[in-house]
Amino acid sequence: MTKRPAKLSKAVAAPPADYAPLLANIKARVQAAWIKAGLAANRELLDRFSSIVEPSFGNIQRLHLQILNLRQTCDLLLPRLLSGQVVLR
Repeated sequence: MTKRPAKLSKAVAAPPADYAPLLANIKARVQAAWIKAGLAANRELLDRFSSIVEPSFGNIQRLHLQILNLRQTCDLLLPRLLSGQVVLR
C-alpha cells in the first residue's frame, strides 16, 4: 500500500497589523490610476470632438450676426417701402 501524504495544516497566519492601511493605500492608488486613465481618454475624445465641431460654431456665430443685421435692415427699410419713401426699380 502507498502512504498518504500528511495533511497540511489549515491554520493561516494572521495578517500584519499594518496590512489594512497598506491595502487601503493600494486600493486608493489603483482607483486614482483608473480615474486618471479615464480622464486622459476623455480628454482625447473631447479634443477630437472640439476639432470637428468648432468650425460649425464659428459658422453659427457668423450666421447669427448676419441674421441680426438683416433684421435691422428689414426693420429700417420695410416701413419706408410701405410708405412710398423708397421706390423699387
